[in-house]
Amino acid sequence: MFKKVTIAVIASLISVASAEAGTLDLYYSDARADNFSAVTRAGKQSAADAGYRIVDDQACVADFQVVGTVPLKLYWSADRQDNFTAATPEGEQAALAAGYVYVRNEGYIFANGCPGLVPLNLYWNAARGDNFSAVLPQENNSAMAAGYQFVRVQGYVFQGPCP
Repeated sequence: MFKKVTIAVIASLISVASAEAGTLDLYYSDARADNFSAVTRAGKQSAADAGYRIVDDQACVADFQVVGTVPLKLYWSADRQDNFTAATPEGEQAALAAGYVYVRNEGYIFANGCPGLVPLNLYWNAARGDNFSAVLPQENNSAMAAGYQFVRVQGYVFQGPCP
């Protein structure tokens, strides 16, 4: 119980300190048929430079690490032309095993859920060679409708843009 209460308090502090948080935006490239999640200015600029369009402001995440959070790491595969965000050891291992290269930390998300947080889900579409991280119900539904397979919960975030 203490651990969940502590995480809930830290989560509330991050939510209030919006200067210390960033919005996890979902981008999509029609040309690449690729989904791309970005929090950092560098990530958002990379998406714009590569012709991605913004789809949704999915979540509010910390831009610094606190107890209970893990890095949301961005990986890139030139072979697949795919961006992949991973926040679990399994995700990192899968990215590296498939030849992805680490780019940067996009932010920090909670490893465990607590009231006020929602899951950041990872999906995979083999036909597209695309990893897709989704928070919002409509994005989760879109992933399933487009033939993506649920892989795992990456961690937990505040739904919607930062205040």
